[in-house]
Amino acid sequence: MVSDLIDAVRGGRIDDVRALLDADPALVSARAPDGASTLLLAVYQRRLDIAAVFVERRRDELRERARQIWAQLETWS
Repeated sequence: MVSDLIDAVRGGRIDDVRALLDADPALVSARAPDGASTLLLAVYQRRLDIAAVFVERRRDELRERARQIWAQLETWS
């Protein structure tokens, strides 16, 4: 399924991306064989619409990570 998602991202097939993520929500954190996230692949392909799907699906995770980074930065000042 990961390879199907990567192919859908590279092919710009947003409906397929959504369907694959609906079928397996864990795919939102999938990585390509080179380690690139599917979000990054979407950005590389200049498919910001697909990147937005990944951001929306990972919203809570990304928000928490940003909070952790901000907390670390505050300790450095």
